[in-house]
Amino acid sequence: MGQKINPFGFRLGISKDWHSRWFSDKKTYANSVLEDYRIRKLLEKKFEAAGLKSIEIERSVNEISITVKVSKPGMVIGKAGAGVEDAEKEVRKITKSKIKITAEEVKTPEIEAQLVADYISRQIKRRLPYKKVPK
Repeated sequence: MGQKINPFGFRLGISKDWHSRWFSDKKTYANSVLEDYRIRKLLEKKFEAAGLKSIEIERSVNEISITVKVSKPGMVIGKAGAGVEDAEKEVRKITKSKIKITAEEVKTPEIEAQLVADYISRQIKRRLPYKKVPK
């Protein structure tokens, strides 16, 4: 019998990529991880209706670059970029670094498991019959 491994960790670096890309020293590592967690929770709550697939965070010395992959980027960007600017202001309250948020469109949202699951859960919350939702 084989050993049990985490499938995501096993594929990490080969066919999957990290959700956060940055380096830190011992003194600031815990603070950086906590900031990442808070940023993710804030953006997940804010962009939930836009069909959020993933949030990727990259840090440089004095800038944080956040890529939000969504099925409806228009909802993230808003009118004339107002949605992104509003999100940047809220993230700036968490961290003091410069923030840059970009929205990437998911080309085929119907084959992404996370997006399909979110769609089904929203339909069930709207009290639609559960047998008709997957169709």
